[in-house]
Formats: sequence, structure tokens, C-alpha cells
Amino acid sequence: MAVDVIQGEKQSFTINLKQPSGSPFDLTGFTEITVCFKAGSTVVQKLESLAEVSVVGADTLGTITVDLAIADSDSFSPTGEGHIEVHVAFSASDVRKTQILNAFQVTAKLC
Repeated sequence: MAVDVIQGEKQSFTINLKQPSGSPFDLTGFTEITVCFKAGSTVVQKLESLAEVSVVGADTLGTITVDLAIADSDSFSPTGEGHIEVHVAFSASDVRKTQILNAFQVTAKLC
């Protein structure tokens, strides 16, 4: 089920990264995690190195949290198709990506 984001609100996302087998994705040894939110033509990028993305618990659990700020959600146009892409870098030549399609929808603010 997609998370409902209203323009101009802060919204927190917890993302459980999984292997194709369904087991948790091991983040041990990562050098950077980037999370991109795309709604319409707007893309908002959050970086672990800027303390915008946090690993929850042990690296072996593959769980991260990331917050959209008020300005982030305000920049999105209303849409039913908000997508998330996560990049986990272990080195410059070892970057693993996953996409979560239709992870959130953006509703227009009323006031």
C-alpha cells in the first residue's frame, strides 16, 4: 500500500531492503546510501553522508529510514505514482540499486 504524502508535510519512510530470495540485504561495508524520491517530474535526493538517511539497527538487517522535509513534499506535484530508488555503494565500482514503484502518492494541500 502506498504512503499518502500531502504537499507541505514532513513524511518519514522506513525501507526494508531485501535480496531477491527475500532475506534482508546486508549493508555491511557500505560507503554511501542515496535515496531518490520521484513524483511527476520532480526528483528529491537524500544522502546518508548528509545524515538524511539512517541505517536502523544492525547493518545485516537492511533497514533504513529517510525523511522528506516540508520543502521536499511541497515541491512535488500531486500524483498517484511516487517512486523510490535506493542506491547502496560499497565502492565506486560496486553500486547496487533497487526501485520501489508506486511507493507513495502525493495529494494536493488544501491550504
